[in-house]
Parts: sequence; structure tokens; C-alpha cells
Amino acid sequence: MEFTRTVLLLQLVTFVVIGALFFALKDLTWGVSALAEGLAA
Repeated sequence: MEFTRTVLLLQLVTFVVIGALFFALKDLTWGVSALAEGLAA
């Protein structure tokens, strides 16, 4: 039982980390494109 709970916890942590990285990357991409448009304008 303890092992199963540990595996589930690891999966949850991995999912959260990947989600956070995905959103950070999306924000970064948006910021860079907005900055590029600002410089081009």
C-alpha cells in the first residue's frame, strides 16, 4: 500500500512539474513575441 501511494505521489509531482514548465514556456514564448512586435513597431 505504501509503495502504491509513493508511486501515485511521484506521478502527481511529475504531472505538476510538467504542467508548470509548459505554462512557463507558453508565457515565455508569448512575452518574446510581444517584445519582438514592440521592437518591430
